[in-house]
Amino acid sequence: MIAYSVSIAKVTEPKGWDEYAKRSRTLTSERGGRIVIRRGRQIAVEGAPLDGKVGIVEWPSYEDAVAHYQSSEYL
Repeated sequence: MIAYSVSIAKVTEPKGWDEYAKRSRTLTSERGGRIVIRRGRQIAVEGAPLDGKVGIVEWPSYEDAVAHYQSSEYL
């Protein structure tokens, strides 16, 4: 069953962000993930706006998503 992961990243080291994002996209793709939203525009319909860059990834399964985030390669 398809699973989704949602990330809200607050960039604390802007100099390293582009390299991190590039490696993260490559690893996500290699592990079967498909980036659905990356840094998309956002509006807070309810509550406060999110503080960070939003990313949503579609995975073939919950297990694949968990394996990705628990892998030693994930930064």
